[in-house]
Amino acid sequence: MLYTVGALVSYLVLHQGTKIIAKTFNIFLSIHINAGGGTGYEDYVYTLASAKEKECQSTIHSEIMKLIDRKDREKKSANYQVLRTSTMPAVLTESGFY
Repeated sequence: MLYTVGALVSYLVLHQGTKIIAKTFNIFLSIHINAGGGTGYEDYVYTLASAKEKECQSTIHSEIMKLIDRKDREKKSANYQVLRTSTMPAVLTESGFY
């Protein structure tokens, strides 16, 4: 996991990341670039996502789809740890299926 604050760049393991990031940022965005099957773009929020998380997901999804020429794999929800344990609105993107 990589997070940035100005010029500071640090690598963290998953369980450290969401705790440290929660003290500094308003949203947690986990970006994944995929290869090995499928095409397009999709994003996820936690299965029991708040209205704020769903709003963030919708905004991110629509803005990304305006910029890319890939299949829309839709907005989804899942019980992923990084989403479930976040203490702030969290969105996970699955980008660049080629």
